[in-house]
Amino acid sequence: MADRRDESVVDTVRKVEAIFKDRLDQAFTAINADLLKLDDEVDRDQVIQALVVALFRAETRR
Repeated sequence: MADRRDESVVDTVRKVEAIFKDRLDQAFTAINADLLKLDDEVDRDQVIQALVVALFRAETRR
């Protein structure tokens, strides 16, 4: 049962990635310079994760 649930999560993640790939590419390009300027103290992964969440929320509000 857990394997089916894991497969479902992976499938969902892949679908989300496919839907947002173009938007993510555009967003990463737009903010890449800003990410490079961040201090080492800032966790870049957190910034990227927040961006993905913001894009998802924006898309679901449409």
